[in-house]
Amino acid sequence: MHFLFFARIADIFSPLTLQTKSLGGTESCVYYLAQALAKLGHQVTVINNCRSEAGIYDGVLYRDYHPRWGLWETIDYARKHPVDYLIIVRDFAGPIFPIPAKQVLFWAHDDFSALGIYPEQANSWKKIAGKLILRLLGLLFRRIDRVIAVSHWQAEPFIQGMRLAPEKILVSPNGIDLDLFDVENWSKYPWRIIYSSRPERGLEVLVSQIFPKVKQACPEAELHIFSYVDLADYQHWQGNGIIFRGQASKAQLAQELMQAALWVLPQLPHEPSPQAMYSFNAETFCIGAAESQCAMTVPISSYRGALPETTIPGKTSILVDWDYPITAKFMDDFAQAIIDLLKNPDKRAKMAQAGRTYALERFDWNRIARNVLANLQT
Repeated sequence: MHFLFFARIADIFSPLTLQTKSLGGTESCVYYLAQALAKLGHQVTVINNCRSEAGIYDGVLYRDYHPRWGLWETIDYARKHPVDYLIIVRDFAGPIFPIPAKQVLFWAHDDFSALGIYPEQANSWKKIAGKLILRLLGLLFRRIDRVIAVSHWQAEPFIQGMRLAPEKILVSPNGIDLDLFDVENWSKYPWRIIYSSRPERGLEVLVSQIFPKVKQACPEAELHIFSYVDLADYQHWQGNGIIFRGQASKAQLAQELMQAALWVLPQLPHEPSPQAMYSFNAETFCIGAAESQCAMTVPISSYRGALPETTIPGKTSILVDWDYPITAKFMDDFAQAIIDLLKNPDKRAKMAQAGRTYALERFDWNRIARNVLANLQT
């Protein structure tokens, strides 16, 4: 079968990107699922912004999407190389494009916070308009044969807001590269904490409010900060245990995770950024949490989005209750959760082992690819 991933709005990347720097969750998922499908013997094409690095990697053909005529090139390519499954990646305009395929799938990666529909967002004309937009998107999605959602939490607006039939939704978690996490060859730094997400997911409150409380209770604690986006606006927090590490490749970040004790993500509600096309208000899956569990590094986050699905609260993770606007209690509770695990290595080790087992069972891309195929063919 021929799978065509249409990923025109993903960040610029090719498989070579993973060797040199960090990569966003959506881009990582396209790379790994495409690779897993190719391993199963299928023809796989990825059309994305790969620029001069277009080519064949691990049996997957990467074609660059030209900003002017990329759509017409894609349509022409699909006509000349018949497509069994067209996978539209996070592109809500994608369903209107006449790319020929036997089945059209929409692979969702974002939440709908830009539409203002979630309970923590203010009741206003925006929420009413957002719900109306969802209904209109539901009409547009009549062309879509299946929606692949990465969590049950993410799937809800497709069912409740777009009014899509539940059987049209395939909930399939993302995976991680298990081969990167050879935990037996690495030792833990018992006071090291890692943050490895976008800064708007709670970095400012972490460095300004939460970590100082941790540092006061645990003077040996260090917070190592990684991100695949620019952190220049946050560099003034450097010092007193806060270390900005910047970008890292997938392999480098895996090594860092395997040496840390905790991985933290406040994941706070925030208003949509006027500079961003999409606002990532809550994690729809959270690859960082999946990777940290595989690294035997306990995740601490807020009880929001899909974190209760990607982790097992109380067993493999600590998820802190929250309010909006964010309260002092949340910051105190978050800091205390970090302090408790830093000071309780036996509890931390037990949770880390449970997280490792959970990750190995649930986040194997090869298993996920086989499950997706089985569901698509029923």
